Amino acid sequence: MSSAPPVDDLESYTAVVPTLGQRPTLAATITSLRHQPFPPEEIIVVLPEGVGAPQGLPTGLRYVWAPRSSSAQRNRGLQLAATPYVLLVDDDIRVRPGTPDALRHALRQRPSAVLAAANLVGDPVLPTATNLTYRLLGLGYHNPFHGTSRLRWSGHSVIRLVPRATESVGVTHLCCTLLRRSLTSVVLLDETIDGYVLGEDLDFGARARQHGQLLSVPHALADILDEPSTAPEDPRAVAVLHGHVLSYFRWRHKRPGTFGTLAWGWSHVGQLLVLVVRSVRTRDVAALNGYLTGLRSCLAQIASETRNGAVPN
Repeated sequence: MSSAPPVDDLESYTAVVPTLGQRPTLAATITSLRHQPFPPEEIIVVLPEGVGAPQGLPTGLRYVWAPRSSSAQRNRGLQLAATPYVLLVDDDIRVRPGTPDALRHALRQRPSAVLAAANLVGDPVLPTATNLTYRLLGLGYHNPFHGTSRLRWSGHSVIRLVPRATESVGVTHLCCTLLRRSLTSVVLLDETIDGYVLGEDLDFGARARQHGQLLSVPHALADILDEPSTAPEDPRAVAVLHGHVLSYFRWRHKRPGTFGTLAWGWSHVGQLLVLVVRSVRTRDVAALNGYLTGLRSCLAQIASETRNGAVPN
């Protein structure tokens, strides 16, 4: 009987924080990492090319630059990390105390796993005004009293693993992920993860479709993902794909029927406003254009399903 592969000791890790959205919550993310019982050895903040280092952040951070692509920023951080493990953290969450320890334990239990992902439902750092706006626009909200989130793209408060084995494990939102670098390829990380990924930043897993299924979506979405040749390092291609997927993703979070359709449409209005604001802030309309294109395709798909008597899932 063969023994299990050796498990790395994981006495240190590097935290990598991509900042594609240039969100104002980065300082809270950094503070939550530094206050961990098991803090990172180094924090690498990856900024979009052409953007200066943010002001008012804690000292002792390492700033690097990468193309305006979430995938490119993640890969850049992985390339520069000097530790066997890397914690990828979105810049809009507050990492709960003990989360890195929990992820470390999960990986120790599954030596063949590529990554452990914590879906931190209660952790998005949303100001009160943003909470109210999201609620009114049908995009969900963060409840500061109960530590829960109803953001449409959030997952469940559990730890999930993406293995290299054949079974499929869903990770609903990779907002806080510990990767074992020895089992991943730093270059084109998105094409090497076995399993499947879905969530708001779907560019992280869209190209892994050959390893699994990406959510239950209209068949038209599968056509978008049939050709994973869109390089993760191409920010515009990734942004357009992101926009396409978001438009389908919204529909699948609503129940069918008149009320569900109205709620779905209202949430699209909210998502459009969010993307318009993001486009103004980043001076890049690629994701907005992709969203509008995807929305048109989604409406056509729903109309076709309705004519054929099929009820969307």
